[in-house]
Amino acid sequence: MIPPNGPPIVGADNLKKVCEEMVKTEVISKSGGPTRVVISESGDLAYDMGNYHLVNKGEKGPVTEEGYFLTIYRKVGGKWKFEGQIWNNLASQQPK
Repeated sequence: MIPPNGPPIVGADNLKKVCEEMVKTEVISKSGGPTRVVISESGDLAYDMGNYHLVNKGEKGPVTEEGYFLTIYRKVGGKWKFEGQIWNNLASQQPK
């Protein structure tokens, strides 16, 4: 996983820690989602890409974030598994 403004997150334990912190964030509103989904001809690799707009609860008030993402999946044993993700922040507004 490659988040904006940070180094890649490598390894299952590190990914789990980051995801646990992300779910603690109180989301006020969210919109967006995949705008394109592609599955390889072999049927074992896929990706989706799209946009997002989030408003999260911050210490000083609402924090707005918007951007784009790309997520990669691999089919293993007949089930789709998360392979990696990268996203960016085009705009972020925090209260002063």
